[in-house]
Amino acid sequence: MMLEVVFGTPSKQCKGLGICMIVEPKYLKGMATECPHFPGYFQMDTGRKMLLVRFNRMYLSSQMISRHFSGGLFKVTEPYKVLGRFCRMLGVDGGLMIEEGEYQLVQSGADWIVIFDAPGLLILDNKSNHKIRLMDCCAC
Repeated sequence: MMLEVVFGTPSKQCKGLGICMIVEPKYLKGMATECPHFPGYFQMDTGRKMLLVRFNRMYLSSQMISRHFSGGLFKVTEPYKVLGRFCRMLGVDGGLMIEEGEYQLVQSGADWIVIFDAPGLLILDNKSNHKIRLMDCCAC
């Protein structure tokens, strides 16, 4: 599924590192924003309990690559909760939370792939509002 990723830190008005928000591509059309954003292809690998986000390098400026996609790690400086409707589209009944931390970044052909995995990727149990580490969750 393709979604638009706005990079940055939410509490710093998209300055900083990580994910400021994830929205449908049509949400930003015609909107004047200074926040850096690019389309990403999202895939939930339930077998390995990973969320994979693929970015085509042709959309990324050299400044964005050096800031967010260098050194083999994608840094998240503030937790980000993925919207429920996107989680359901990915086949996850509860919510997804990407915790603060460093995540593996792989270059594959023309793409950068960010691998969000345990222990930093959490699912949220909608019934009890508890966080459950994906590595401990059998439902995924």
